[in-house]
Amino acid sequence: MKIFALAILAVLVVSSLAFTVEDDCSDSFVISAGETQSDPYEFSLLVGDQYRYVLSANIAVIYSITAGNLNNIGFSLSDGNISGTAKEGKELICITATSNDGGPVRSAGQWIHYSVYNILNLAGTPQTTSWSGTPYSSSFTISDVDPDSEGETVLSLNDAAVSAGYAINKVSETSYTLTRSADKNVTGSVDVIVTASTSIGGITQTKTASATISTYSRVGITSMPENHQGTGLVVWLIEDNSTWEYRPTAVPDDASITVSGVNSQITWNSSVLTVNRSNAFDSTKVTFTATSSAGGSEETATQEITIRNWNRVIFESAPSLSDIVTSVDGRSIHASVNAANYNYIKWMLSDGTVYEGTTEIDHTFAEGTEGPQDVRVLVRDEVGREKASQVTFNLEDNSKATSNTNSSNIWLVFIILGAILIILGLFNKPHWLLSVIGAALVILDTLFFRGGF
Repeated sequence: MKIFALAILAVLVVSSLAFTVEDDCSDSFVISAGETQSDPYEFSLLVGDQYRYVLSANIAVIYSITAGNLNNIGFSLSDGNISGTAKEGKELICITATSNDGGPVRSAGQWIHYSVYNILNLAGTPQTTSWSGTPYSSSFTISDVDPDSEGETVLSLNDAAVSAGYAINKVSETSYTLTRSADKNVTGSVDVIVTASTSIGGITQTKTASATISTYSRVGITSMPENHQGTGLVVWLIEDNSTWEYRPTAVPDDASITVSGVNSQITWNSSVLTVNRSNAFDSTKVTFTATSSAGGSEETATQEITIRNWNRVIFESAPSLSDIVTSVDGRSIHASVNAANYNYIKWMLSDGTVYEGTTEIDHTFAEGTEGPQDVRVLVRDEVGREKASQVTFNLEDNSKATSNTNSSNIWLVFIILGAILIILGLFNKPHWLLSVIGAALVILDTLFFRGGF
């Protein structure tokens, strides 16, 4: 009977112990100071935090984990201490204290809810350059601080960036883009600060990424060729002994310029295109290519000009001058000349008179002018070659010419009268005296008028 009674007592004790352990973490419990706490305790930590929690009770006890798994969050229980390096996760742990003072078995439980969050990280630096008039976009990633929640982290921009048209767009829980529309992406520089912040679990975390973003003008050649006789991009030069230069300019400032299509008379050196004009050449197309990566990607722009060096005008025939014809009437002269291949003609008379621009002249010399006179003709072509010719003519005094004319008239009258008298005397006999008188008149005319008296 005694043995049976002991067996029954043992079963009751074991049953009572099993029931107590099962129910320990559902009620209030007594801690070492005797203070009653409602469970669970809440602990928030960050991944990598070093953690240590010292357990205590009012009597000698043995501690055990009766719910949850400390290993899941990087902790372990040893000699009444919970410690370790926190790793991401959430765990509800029941710690059971069982009496170990030699008396009846007693136990108490304590619930602890651990929340271990990831450290906030903001990865990705804003792209620092862009081209004006094109959309801007730069990507960011953040760590998922709490995988069990969404929207626990907020990204924001500084006021200057917002005013300039930049915006933050959410792609996913951990992916974001910094954008600026094409119409707002104008040239200039803006200081942009991206701020990521969270207060999940009562732990405030903040991370920033900043950059000065510069927006550049699109690549382009801004100059036009000048000092030529063509228009715009068609360059016309004329053959001579000089050179023509073109210094193309481009944007942005760092753009480099290369040239293709030059001929033997065109050189490109130290950013200057030089054309040797001493030799004429036909139309040649020269292409300038400006290249820049200032805006974050390589861009090019071209300018094509057409250059022709035309032949200068050269006369292949010299001016000619021939057949100066003159006619003199008293003090008046008419003169003409045959001339060709000229663009300038000049008459110079011995009295100092000059005529220009005509191949024939009429001129009257001043009264009293007599004797030999000169007339000289000069022709010149467009390149300055000259041809000249000269003739000399005799000019009679007007008064002497009149006297001679009068004398000639009297002589003629006497000759005619003498001839008539001779004829009448011969054919009308005996009027031979008339013939004698007529012969006498002829003789007198010859002696006095023809002789110069």
